[in-house]
Amino acid sequence: MKKINSNWYTRGKYGREWREIIDTENEELYSMGQYPTKIKKEDLPKDYIQFKSRSIWYMIGYLKTSGVKDLYYIYTKENHLFKDDYLYISYDKKIEEIKGKYGNDEVRYFDFFISGGDIIKILFAIEKNSDIDITKIRNKIKEKFEWWKENEQDDYERSFGGKKIDDIFEYYEKILSKEGV
Repeated sequence: MKKINSNWYTRGKYGREWREIIDTENEELYSMGQYPTKIKKEDLPKDYIQFKSRSIWYMIGYLKTSGVKDLYYIYTKENHLFKDDYLYISYDKKIEEIKGKYGNDEVRYFDFFISGGDIIKILFAIEKNSDIDITKIRNKIKEKFEWWKENEQDDYERSFGGKKIDDIFEYYEKILSKEGV
């Protein structure tokens, strides 16, 4: 049995140049996007969920969703539902919110963050695999969704093909259950 000891793995690794990724066709994964392993996707336990995010320069990644100790969600009010939103994840301590130099929200003491469309998928998996209350995160996502639905109506219509969506979580639960998540 192979030793799984990283909270996240990638297909491919970071290169030396800005946003350079290499070795993405290799079946063997990289721990934290940098360190080669002999681990393949099939070797990962079921609590590792596949995702693709700007946080790993759009490589395919696998994130551990068990053992999560804290979460923090920051969203931006813009025409994309999750594109520039961030879900911060900590496996060992409470995430601390601070005001940044320019008055913006910043966080510290996190181990990983995810941005974009896979936020909901990862959140559902964390809810299932970790003993953590995600009510605050769900409420912030609902708040963002309601703002977006009201203020970015064209984008809302385009994203959901004209369907009226009242509960964003119910909508994604149906989709992800079809995918086996």
